[in-house]
Amino acid sequence: MLNLLLTDKPEIRKMEFVFCRFHFEGLFSQDVLTRMKEFLMKSEEKSIEEERFKWAFGDVGIQSINNDEIIYGRLGRTIKQKFGTVYDQNKHSYKKDLIKSSEAAYSNFFIMPKFNIIALEDKYNLTKKLFISKFKEFWDKNDYTDIKFEFLKDEIEIFDLVKSWDRLSRATFDLVPSNPSSRDDWKEVDEIIRKAEAKRAKLEFENREKGLAKQGSVIQKSMSMAADGYGEFKLKGWIGNVGQTFNSLSTIIKKEIHSVDELPAILGQLYKEIKKILERKKENG
Repeated sequence: MLNLLLTDKPEIRKMEFVFCRFHFEGLFSQDVLTRMKEFLMKSEEKSIEEERFKWAFGDVGIQSINNDEIIYGRLGRTIKQKFGTVYDQNKHSYKKDLIKSSEAAYSNFFIMPKFNIIALEDKYNLTKKLFISKFKEFWDKNDYTDIKFEFLKDEIEIFDLVKSWDRLSRATFDLVPSNPSSRDDWKEVDEIIRKAEAKRAKLEFENREKGLAKQGSVIQKSMSMAADGYGEFKLKGWIGNVGQTFNSLSTIIKKEIHSVDELPAILGQLYKEIKKILERKKENG
């Protein structure tokens, strides 16, 4: 009996999560978070059919921790058809044949609507980019407001790197207006984008001879805004006579979790991690 109980114990596996801000664009974005909750709660009734796969949401639920609402669930795909080698007992022959399969792959996700943040599991067979693409595809079939995702990045790593450069010669930014609110240290940049009524802003700064200003400049503010989940950027500079390049996507915040693959068991860990990320960004600001 003891051996049976031990083998029935849920298996602990390693999971890696990344974190995104999600943004809405369109005339009807004011009540979109309410619609998102309704969309996710009804999402299990919908599916997307492809040639080989069927995509669907599953295990969707809502739970509150310290008055912070969290929507959780899984997004994955099931193989509709699969060719495999089978053995024909009557003909004593091996052959390739179409076999029915219920094999599935999914990623766990956790959404905090209050902060417009989603934590999603990044897997080799269901990457973060594929997850976002399929989530958007489901959303676009359901709502008339466009949804976009921007990764949260490690600001400390970014600024430590830039400080180590002797000269910053070029900086290009692709930014979106803040949602839900701007942070004081990059509010100035956010207001420029908002006053222009722009959905996105592409900014470029260059000074190859003397180098660009770093500390307290519009460049630093733009880097902080992008790192906080409102865009991306690329940098070029120098350490001595050696050219340097940097892409903000290389500093995407990741969190490795070891847990049984049960959403309520993971929920508390992800909630603490999101709150730590938000507090760390607030302190950086």
